Amino acid sequence: MAIPHFILNEKVDGTVGAKLELTVSKDVHEHLFTARIKAGERFILVDAPGHGWEMQLLDGVDKKRPLISVSLCGEIVTERSADLTLIQGISAGDRMDQTIRQVTELGVTRIIPLESERSTVKLDER
Repeated sequence: MAIPHFILNEKVDGTVGAKLELTVSKDVHEHLFTARIKAGERFILVDAPGHGWEMQLLDGVDKKRPLISVSLCGEIVTERSADLTLIQGISAGDRMDQTIRQVTELGVTRIIPLESERSTVKLDER
């Protein structure tokens, strides 16, 4: 079974073997609780693109408190194979937001919005 991965919004400062108390976001807390991660189990917290920590949960996940006690088991650094740029025509409504969300999940690192002659969305000149 694959080791679970979670995204942390802040940088983890520590060394291998350190014991930390981390306050996680509501979403990460809910995922840890729902995944039924128990004391002694390992998981990975990713704190930056290409960087993460393998951690072992020391205490159980409290349903009401987003504070977890962990032991840092190892640092994980992966290199991206390429920086991807998307030149995206500006689209109307939520379609642009959805496009940006989906392509960043796929690994696009830079998005350049493009207004073309035939675009339905026109930006104000400033």
